[in-house]
Amino acid sequence: MTNLWTAGANLSVDLYAEDIWVEDSYVYEPCDESESRIGWEYNDGSYTNFEVTELQEFTPRDPPSVDLPWDSECWRPTYTCADFWQEHIGGE
Repeated sequence: MTNLWTAGANLSVDLYAEDIWVEDSYVYEPCDESESRIGWEYNDGSYTNFEVTELQEFTPRDPPSVDLPWDSECWRPTYTCADFWQEHIGGE
């Protein structure tokens, strides 16, 4: 069973969810109710706001790709942080 949005409790550390907002969210071809649930709550009322739109059609985006040089012995990119430009994005 798959839950696309879950709100619940982590009983191993006694942590309970509350006041959860789902906004501007979308779902496409959800499973039948007998196979899956769109939202699941451990305690009723965990979701204070639940705005989900079911799409009738969907075209996936092309996934981003990166072509980095690899070190074949270590299986990691040979670039370091020094190879990338840095830009200040605000703050102190």
